[in-house]
Formats: sequence, C-alpha cells, structure tokens
Amino acid sequence: MPTGSAVLRRRPKPTAMFRTAAWAAILATALTAAAPPAAARPADLAGWEAARWGMTVADLDRAFGDRLTRLDTPWSFGPLEARRLIADAAVGGVRFTAYLQTDRTTGRLAQVLLERRDAAATPQAQADALTALRARLGPPDPGCAARWRFATTTVTADAIDFRSDALLYEDPNTGRDVLQPRRDRRRIVRRFLPRRIVVRFTDSARDDLIPPC
Repeated sequence: MPTGSAVLRRRPKPTAMFRTAAWAAILATALTAAAPPAAARPADLAGWEAARWGMTVADLDRAFGDRLTRLDTPWSFGPLEARRLIADAAVGGVRFTAYLQTDRTTGRLAQVLLERRDAAATPQAQADALTALRARLGPPDPGCAARWRFATTTVTADAIDFRSDALLYEDPNTGRDVLQPRRDRRRIVRRFLPRRIVVRFTDSARDDLIPPC
C-alpha cells in the first residue's frame, strides 16, 4: 500500500456495507402490495433520454445543449470517464445527477450513471425510484430484484449503505500498538460515511459493465 494511505477496518459487529441487491429486494417486496402492477415490458430501450450508445462528446453536446455541465477534468470511472454531467436528471420524481460516461479508448458513450448521494439517498427515495422504473420498464429480469435487460440497453438499480455504528481508522504507516484499547482508536461515525443510490443505463453490448443480479 502506498505511503500516506490509510485503511478502514471493520468492527466485528454488524456488516459494514450492505449492497442493494438485498436492499432492493426488501424494498421491492414491501412495495408489491402498495404499488400498482408493473407495466408490460417494452420491446426495447434505445438509450437514456436523447443519449444513444456510441455517441461522441460532441454528439452529446448537440443532443442536450445547455442542460450539460462540462467538467474541466474528466472524472474517472474505471474503464469509463465522464466529461459531461446533467444535474437535473430524474427517475420518476426522484432527482439524480447523471454522468454521461464514455469509453476511455474509443471516446464513445457506453453508460449513463444516475447518482443520488448522502442525506438524499434515503430508503424512501430508493423505493420511489424502483416504483418509477417498474412503471416504465415492467417487471425486472427473472431472478433479479432491480435489473432490466433489453437488446440495446440494460438498466440496473443499486445502492450502498453503511450499517455499522462506526468503522475503525488506522494509519498503515505507523506501528500498531496491540495494547491500545479498541475504544481509543479513531472512529468514523456512520452518519459521515457516504450513501448512494445508483441507476445505470448501460449499452447491452458491454457485458463487462453490467453487474450480475
């Protein structure tokens, strides 16, 4: 590990991170009785709003115009990067920031990532977004809580939530004192940890970008 970096160590209490495949399944089950029946699945989904897979950044500028925010430095997302974002995206009535992600090698659009962070990333917002997706896209793929795969576009909903009281923080560049009580180590309180709701619209040809159910 590089000098100056730090590690987070989980407390041996509840699981520190809870991925949405489980959260979405719980919410989807809870919503089944109250939500209207899911719509019939469309034959296909061409992309996200005016975005189509394979577009260049110049194509996106023409398609979205003044709605786009230009990033001075590309934001890295693994094999993808975002040079443009849209701050007023929505799923149903739930607001998101949309990152238009192009392939680092080809420069062409491969995914649109919609993200809602921190205090705004509540279970109710997740439930409302799932309800809106079901109303538009129909029931999810068999065996999946929140994935809709079409010939052209795959939609997935996901979230990250930290469920421990705190995480322990330790500097790997200092010696570890085995006699130091656990209570004296620095803690990061749960409410300061990031929470995210994410909806991805992905080119269905990019299997490397599509998470399993």
